[in-house]
Amino acid sequence: MSRSDFAPISATLREQLFDHYRARGRAGRASDMRLWRLTIETNSGLVERRFGPVLDRYLQASGRSTAEGLDVVDLGCGFGSIAVYLAYRGATVLAIDPDRGLQEVGAAAAARHGLPAIFMQGRMEESPAISMNYDLAVLNNSSCFVMDPILRRRAMAETFRVLRPGGHLVSTNPNRSCPVDPFTGWPMIHWLPARHATAAARLLGRPRSAVRLLSGRAARHELEGAGFIDIEAWAPARGLLGRAMRPIARYQHLLARRPPAASLGTIAWSDEHPTSHGQSTPRDPSLSRERA
Repeated sequence: MSRSDFAPISATLREQLFDHYRARGRAGRASDMRLWRLTIETNSGLVERRFGPVLDRYLQASGRSTAEGLDVVDLGCGFGSIAVYLAYRGATVLAIDPDRGLQEVGAAAAARHGLPAIFMQGRMEESPAISMNYDLAVLNNSSCFVMDPILRRRAMAETFRVLRPGGHLVSTNPNRSCPVDPFTGWPMIHWLPARHATAAARLLGRPRSAVRLLSGRAARHELEGAGFIDIEAWAPARGLLGRAMRPIARYQHLLARRPPAASLGTIAWSDEHPTSHGQSTPRDPSLSRERA
């Protein structure tokens, strides 16, 4: 599998992203295109470079040589470009996001190239995933958008629930310890309370979503609270410099695992919807390994 193999899929993602913004009246305005150009390229031409090392680190940690046959759930998939890439690498993917309009980008690319990725509307904290047998859960630039602390705990517990015992989580989210705000490029604006950071960014002419960023230590604590073990922070950049810069890198990369044997009777995600970690449910019938 060479890097050029993904190029036609990347081109389709780029085409669908332009169509997405054009349909919303943004493609014709130069100011908006400057603003969204990086988003378009991040979710098309840069997908393989961005997520390839993340997937390879997971494969190394899990003792696998390939992504073929993996069952993956992408929680908060956004445009779905990561889900499409995982399907291209051989995984069967369920991609979930509350914004169906964003999902249409990845769904169109997956359909055009016959990739086994299914897109469903839903939220991380109340996932429509029935199966508790996923090998891998992906949180890519998604958990930061869950602001409420109670909903965040539910989201982490729900991520735990859908994994099989011994399954892994990979999380790539903005790092609060970075001195530069990942969303605006302004220094230290993200150290303000979320509401004030959004207001300050607006005054500075840099639109910014309301997000809750965590330091590496806080992110690790959050995963531990949900029951994950073997939590590892790692840096895609190699060498001493990459490791030295990891605590203040723009994004933090975390790898964690659900314990191989979960205790029966432990509530998995919320008082309203209790689910025992030890309970087993059938695999999603819609997620066939057969390609469309």
